[in-house]
Amino acid sequence: MFETSKQEKLAAQQRRELQPIHTPTPMLSELRLLRQMLHLEAGKKLSLQRHEKRSEFFFMPNGEVQMNLPGVWHAPSAPAENDVDILEVQIGESEEEDIERISETDTEFATQKKKKIQLNH
Repeated sequence: MFETSKQEKLAAQQRRELQPIHTPTPMLSELRLLRQMLHLEAGKKLSLQRHEKRSEFFFMPNGEVQMNLPGVWHAPSAPAENDVDILEVQIGESEEEDIERISETDTEFATQKKKKIQLNH
């Protein structure tokens, strides 16, 4: 297993300002919906990660929506030419212990990303 650096963990904590989503429908409120804005600088990406207890939806500024189901490896990224703000909506348990990560600063990141993303298909 690869370790996440202290600096990367601190950046993740500063970036994460999870806010509950209140819905008028009781059934939806039981789903534990949370949202946060992610800001990625041009050419940057989050660590390769997956979760077992939640799904995530990333709403991109161009209208694209990425859905990440439990157990699926993903690494949101910004295009090389400009920063991007992404609205992330989480459904399910949102606990740091549920995140399995591989740091992009790890020398094996590119190899592991290719292997793990292929496992999704």
